Amino acid sequence: MIRFYNIAVSYGIKIIAPSERYLCRTLHFLLFPLHRSGIIFRCRSYGTVSTIAQFLQRCKSYGLDFQAFFAKIPGAIADSLKHIYVLAQLRQRSFLCFQQSAQSLLAAILLFVSCGHLQAQTVEQLQENVQERIAHPLQINGSFGLTLGYYESFGIAARRDRYSYLLNGNLNPRLFGIDCPINGNFSQLEANFLQPFNQFGVSPQYKWAKGHLGYRNLTFSPLTLNGHTFLGAGVELAPPIKSRFIELRIGAMYGRLRRPVEPVDVVGKQADPAFRRMGYALKLGIGDKKQAANYLDFILFRAHDVEGSIEAPVGNGAVTPAENLVLGISGQYQLWRSLTLRADWASSAFTRDTRNETANKDNTGFYGKLGGLFTPRISTQTNQSVMTALEYQFSKSSIGLKYNRIAPDYVSMGSYYFQNDLEDVTFNANTSLKEGKIMLGGSLGFQRNNLDNTLNNQSKRVIGSVNYNQAINDRLNFNASYSNYSSTLLVTKQELSDSLNLFQVSTNYTLGTNYNFGSAERKQTLSLNLSYQNANARDEYDIIDQATDFYNAGLFYNIQFAKRNTGLTGSVNVTRSITEGIESTVIGPGVGVNKSFLEKKLRARYFVSYRNSLLNGSASFGVLQNRFSVDYAVLKHHRVSLTMSHLYKVDYVSSDKSYSEIQGLMGYQFSF
Repeated sequence: MIRFYNIAVSYGIKIIAPSERYLCRTLHFLLFPLHRSGIIFRCRSYGTVSTIAQFLQRCKSYGLDFQAFFAKIPGAIADSLKHIYVLAQLRQRSFLCFQQSAQSLLAAILLFVSCGHLQAQTVEQLQENVQERIAHPLQINGSFGLTLGYYESFGIAARRDRYSYLLNGNLNPRLFGIDCPINGNFSQLEANFLQPFNQFGVSPQYKWAKGHLGYRNLTFSPLTLNGHTFLGAGVELAPPIKSRFIELRIGAMYGRLRRPVEPVDVVGKQADPAFRRMGYALKLGIGDKKQAANYLDFILFRAHDVEGSIEAPVGNGAVTPAENLVLGISGQYQLWRSLTLRADWASSAFTRDTRNETANKDNTGFYGKLGGLFTPRISTQTNQSVMTALEYQFSKSSIGLKYNRIAPDYVSMGSYYFQNDLEDVTFNANTSLKEGKIMLGGSLGFQRNNLDNTLNNQSKRVIGSVNYNQAINDRLNFNASYSNYSSTLLVTKQELSDSLNLFQVSTNYTLGTNYNFGSAERKQTLSLNLSYQNANARDEYDIIDQATDFYNAGLFYNIQFAKRNTGLTGSVNVTRSITEGIESTVIGPGVGVNKSFLEKKLRARYFVSYRNSLLNGSASFGVLQNRFSVDYAVLKHHRVSLTMSHLYKVDYVSSDKSYSEIQGLMGYQFSF
C-alpha cells in the first residue's frame, strides 16, 4: 500500500504525523506542483473527501490541476492511485502562497526524489530522510594521517631512503544524500613503482548511479576486466525503467592500466621496461527485478600499449607493445527454487607485437571484421575460456558442480594473472551439523593441462579439498583442511626483513587448534598451527616454475590481565623450505608485552624475536629484531604514534656480511 503524507513546505519542510483514525491509515498529499513562477503552495481547507477522484476534483475547483501533477508520477504509483481510497479532513478554504526560496525548492526536489520509494517507507523513515537532508545538507567523515620515517643502516648499503614521508587520507563527503568517497596516498616513493604507490581516487554514488575518477579498480567478470587498477574514469549505472521485470545494468571505464617504465631511469638504475598501457571496457546487461540473482551481461574490453611512450630503445625484443581485445558474457540464472546456474565465457585476441605486419584477411576470422576496433597481425593469438558453476542450496547444506576451461596462452590485460592451459571439473558440498558447531565442506574433481596437445608432457590429476571446523566446547576449537587447487600466496615481508616472494600454491595441508581458558581477570589463549604447502614461484608477468616445499609449525600463547590492562605473549615458530635440493630452516622464539595507561588512551607495545637460520643443516645466520611502539589518543579525534625498530643480522659463514638496520616512524592521525 502506498502511503500519502500531509506535508507543508515554506522556507523549510515539516512533516505532520499521519492520522490513524481511518482503516487505510493514509493522508492526502498537500504538496502542490511548481508553477511557472516558481511558487510552492501550502494548502489547508475543509470538508470530507472519500475518494481520490473527489479530492482531485475539489483541488481543481480551487484552480490547482492535480491531474497533470499525478500524470507525471511513475507508473507503479499512478496505477496504485486508482485503487486507493483516501479519508481525510480539509479544514480550511484559504490557500497560502509563499515566495520561492532556494530551501523550499530543494525541499520539493528531495521530496520528489523520495516519491519513487514511498511504497517501502514509513512516515518515520520519510521524516528522517527528508529532514536530515535539509537540516544537514553536507556531512563529512573520514581520516587523514601523516607518517614521517627515518632509516639508517650499518654494514650494508642503504636499502631505502634515509628520510621518508607518507600522507594518506580517506574522505567521505555526503551532499544531500550523495556519497563521494575519496582516498589517497602520497609519498616520495611514487616514481619507483610500476603500479603507483601514490594513488588518489573518488567514487561518488547517488541511488542507481556510481562514478569513478582517479585510481580505481572495477570487476566486470573473472575473464575480462577483473579488479585491475587504472587511472582514469568509470561509471556504473542501474537506471530505473518502466518495466516491472527488467533492470538495466551499464558499466564503462577508460584509463591507464600501466605507466611507462624506461629500461634505465634518471639515476642510472636498471628497471624492467614497460610501455604505457591504455584501456577501456564496456558492460551492458539486464537483471531481473523480482529475482536479483538473475542477470546477463555483455562485456567488451580493449587495451593496447603506446609504442612511443618509452623514449629509450628496447633491445633484443625484451618487451614489445601489445594489444588485446576481449569479448565476454557473464550471467546467472535461478533455474528452480534454490538451484542456480552461473557462467562466464570470453574470447580473447592478443597481439604480442603491434609493430608486426597485419595478418592475411582470409585467416583473421571474426576479429578481422571489426574494422578499427582491432587489427589482427601475424603475432595475434585468439583463445576462448569458460567458467561455469551449478549450485543447489537446501536446509543448512549446499552441493554444486563446476567446470572451468582456461585456454592455453589465454590473456586478458584487464586481469593481473591467469593460470592458463587448464581444464577442471569439480563437485563440491558443504553442510552444517550439530546446530552449527561442526562445519564440513569439500570438493572432488579432475584436472588436466596440454589442452591443445602442443606440449611433450601432459599432467592429469585428481584435485579436491576438505575443510573441517568444530567448536568442541565454548573454549576449544579445532580445524583441519586439505586442498590441491592452485591459488596465489603472497609471502609478505616483515619490516626490515630480507625478502619478498610471490608463490602459486598448488597443495596445502593445515591443522590447527585454539584453546581459551582462565578467568575473567586472566584470559588466556593457547594456539597450535601446523601447515604444509607445495608451491611454485610466480611473477606478475613471468613464470619462474621453481617448485618449493614449505613446512611450518607455530605455537602461540597469550595472557591478558583485565584489571591491569596488561598482556603478555610468547611464541615459537619453525619454518622449513626445500627448493631444488637446498634445505633451509628458520627457527626461533618471540616474546611481547603490551600495556594501556590513562584509561586506555595510551597504549605501549614491545616485541622481541630471534630467528636462527640453517642451510642444509649448517648454521647460516641469525636475526635479532626488536620493535617498540606507543600511541596516544589526544582528545577525541586525534592520535599520535611512535615506532622504533632495530634489526641485527649476524652471518655465521662470513662475518663481514653481518649488518644492522634501524628505523623510526612517527605518525599523526586525525579522524572525524
